[in-house]
Order: sequence, then C-alpha cells, then structure tokens
Amino acid sequence: GVGVNVPGRMTRPPVREQPPLLRRDRRDHVLSKSPEREPTARRTEADTPFLARCTLALGVSMILLALAPVTAVAYVAVIPVGITSVMVISGSNAVVQLGTDPAMRGRVLALLAVVFLGSTPIGGPIAGWVSEDFGARWALGVGAATALLAGGFTLRALRSVPSAEPMSPPA
Repeated sequence: GVGVNVPGRMTRPPVREQPPLLRRDRRDHVLSKSPEREPTARRTEADTPFLARCTLALGVSMILLALAPVTAVAYVAVIPVGITSVMVISGSNAVVQLGTDPAMRGRVLALLAVVFLGSTPIGGPIAGWVSEDFGARWALGVGAATALLAGGFTLRALRSVPSAEPMSPPA
C-alpha cells in the first residue's frame, strides 16, 4: 500500500504479515541452517578468505554450466553462476572499502572499477576468440579456470600471512 499524505504529516501504510519466505526473522529464513550461520546478505564482516572461497565457488559453478548437457540444465546451472558472481563483486567491494582509510576510499574504489572494467578489453577478446574457435563451453571453461586459479592462489598466499581479524564496519 501507499502512505496517506495529509498536509504536514506522512503516515505509513498498515503493516501486514509477510509470507514465511520473506520474513526477516533469522529462524524463518530459507537459507539458514542454524541460528549461528548467517546468510551472505546479513554478513557484517568481510575478509579476503571469504572472497577467495566465493571465487572458487564461481569457478566450480562455471564448470557446471559449461558441462550442462542440454539447455534446460543450463538454465538451472546459470543460477549459481549469477549468485556467486554477485558475491565476488560485492565481496571485493566490501573488502576494499573496509580495508581502506576513509580519506583514500574514493581513490581506491576508482582503482577497483578500473580493474573490473579495465580487464574487459583484455579478457573480452580472449573469450571471444576461444568461443569462436572452440565453442562457448570452452570459453566458460577458460573463465572457470581463471576463477579457480585466482581463488586458489589467494588462499595459498593467505596461508603464509599471519592471521588477522576480519574487517568489520567502524562503529
């Protein structure tokens, strides 16, 4: 519903009971297995290991999409690709924002945009060439291999770095 606009006063529409799938209460959340486990959208911390695991999940989901035998299976397989790609993009944005001094945040986010958008002129023609000469499945496979290598190298590099607390927003 829409709120009623009375001159000088705004009112809220009446609150209705939300269906169980849309409730914000954690125990009713579809994706929650236990009260301790938070869905990704409710995470209050961002760290590089989580981002690396999301990148590995993106690689695995892209492999599953590349191996889909028929279009109907590909329709289902593309859902995890979309979810994990959003997790990688938003996770990298969160890690950069939370790990950067507030005075430098705009500059660093501009560099992040350059990395995401600036890699397209390099990766786009490569993916196009692979897709044209070998097929779309192989292009997805190259993207999956890239994601798996990036996630794997990141996790490996993090093993040699002393453990740090996950970054969380300032209070």
